[in-house]
Amino acid sequence: ISSEQRGDKEKLTFIGKRQITSPRGEILYRASGDKEELTVMEIAVEKARDKNLNSFNDLFTDRKKEFYE
Repeated sequence: ISSEQRGDKEKLTFIGKRQITSPRGEILYRASGDKEELTVMEIAVEKARDKNLNSFNDLFTDRKKEFYE
């Protein structure tokens, strides 16, 4: 889930287009860039907790804990 500003702020321009993405990277919802929006979605918590992407990649096992200390 991401949120972002939209519009102009001083010298910065924001594109908006916040999105909700599944644990596997599929975009489930993408907001427009030209208006304020609020979206509520249900998620499958058990799928979000599964960090094993495939037999070679696990998001928790592959972390370098020393970088988080």
